[in-house]
Amino acid sequence: MRQARKGRYRLLFLDEAWWGLTTRLRRVWARKGTRPVQAVWGGRRWRPVIGAVEPATGRFISLLVGGLNSAWFSHFLAHLAAQYPGERLIVVLDNAGWHTSRTVVVPEGITLWFQPPHSPEVNVMEQVWHWIRGQYTRGALFTTDAQLDEVLCDALAGLGNDPTQVKSLTSQHWLYTNTSS
Repeated sequence: MRQARKGRYRLLFLDEAWWGLTTRLRRVWARKGTRPVQAVWGGRRWRPVIGAVEPATGRFISLLVGGLNSAWFSHFLAHLAAQYPGERLIVVLDNAGWHTSRTVVVPEGITLWFQPPHSPEVNVMEQVWHWIRGQYTRGALFTTDAQLDEVLCDALAGLGNDPTQVKSLTSQHWLYTNTSS
């Protein structure tokens, strides 16, 4: 972390999320005495997304992927390295099985730093996923994969082009606190 603070490394947070055709029921406003109607679809198809964020700059990089496994994870790491050519990255991530697999190919210049088990709150990517769900997919009914993919692509591209929004979602007071005496 000290190296990242001194500008020798870039500090990124990586996480995955699933979006499905299923609609998640939530509380909604309704007139007193009426029952709100929420359309639902019984499909059980899901779309995984891998994303990484650099809180210091607000840069957000993501991919819709075909699954969550070591092959797709390695592909995303290669994509991430290509976005930061010649730079050294510290990537904070959880201990998912595909992150720790022996088949993962970690490109040169990337150091994986695993967060403690059962501590998603230290990964600022969780706030990004929460925001996307609230702004783009909450209460939406998707009946086809194409509909879901279109909304996800719009959400991911929009956030990727808005570093100010990304910074506001991921800036944490503890993130760059100087711990040296």
